[in-house]
Amino acid sequence: MRSSYIKKEVVSVEENRIFGNVCCNCGELFLYNVKYCSVCGFKNFKEKSFIGDGEIYSYTKIYYTAEPYKKDAPYIIAIVKLNEGLKVMGRLLGKIKEKQLGIGVPVKFVAKDKEGFKFKLAEVR
Repeated sequence: MRSSYIKKEVVSVEENRIFGNVCCNCGELFLYNVKYCSVCGFKNFKEKSFIGDGEIYSYTKIYYTAEPYKKDAPYIIAIVKLNEGLKVMGRLLGKIKEKQLGIGVPVKFVAKDKEGFKFKLAEVR
């Protein structure tokens, strides 16, 4: 059986979307290129576009860090569960007060750079 391993870079940003893969057999979601599904072992994947909206799944506040990030400390690193179900780790941007943080707080994807994904708290209407 031939694998439909997707060779192009799928961790890219276009129109505030995150690109990943979905297993054609079981529907498991993957952020990075994989050769086989870690859930069912299947080797065929489709590219999937994620809107980037989601909620905080887990987070931590970084107080002490190495150069070149010392100037940014303290800052928040979060695992974000996207609305489509994929979990992505990234940094929360902006001045965030402790009372604004919590599991389930809505966030929005804003960018990806060499340091990783960037999110901001979503505006609550």
